[in-house]
Amino acid sequence: MHTVTRKVACFCEKSFEAAIPADVDLAVDEGVQAAILAGDFMAVTCPACGKRLTPEFPCIVRAPSPIPGAGGARDILLLPEADRVACVSGRHPGLAAGHARVVVGMPELAEKLLVLGRSLDDRIVEIMKYYLLTGSAGVPAADGEVVLSYAGDEGDRMVFHITGLAEGRIGVARLGKDIYRKIEADLDTRLAEEPFAVFCGAPYVSVRRTEPSE
Repeated sequence: MHTVTRKVACFCEKSFEAAIPADVDLAVDEGVQAAILAGDFMAVTCPACGKRLTPEFPCIVRAPSPIPGAGGARDILLLPEADRVACVSGRHPGLAAGHARVVVGMPELAEKLLVLGRSLDDRIVEIMKYYLLTGSAGVPAADGEVVLSYAGDEGDRMVFHITGLAEGRIGVARLGKDIYRKIEADLDTRLAEEPFAVFCGAPYVSVRRTEPSE
């Protein structure tokens, strides 16, 4: 693991310097993947007030195994949530840096590692989210943005958590793994079509790159 010294601002209006990971390899850096999944990655404690902080800074995270469709590459560029608009619009310089994947914010990183850890293709997972958002039996409409994230499996069904439907509540949607396999069977065809070509195009593979109504 390679770290750099970053300045961190606390809610108590004090700032301090902390060693923050800048490049990690999950195949060799023990405990890092568990920390990411638990929400503890980059966590620091303010020396002035003792508050636990979870800042977000750019970091290269190398997955334990090759990423689907990335020619054997394992690198994922984590960007802070503040960079989301630039990523969605395609203007962020990190998108042209040659990384296999880009994720925005810690929750997207944790989800990406969960998907890859289950030997799933993240492009197929994002297509499944699109169908949930646009299908007649999918996720209900909401005033703001609705965000889906893969949360694991229940038997033969894949579970997705939904935020944005109601404040402070998390919804749950389930799709059969047979839908995953059906998409997988003709993935190349789908990837050549819109809107899939838009939000499945590396490095930022995310349904959040397109509006479901488009």
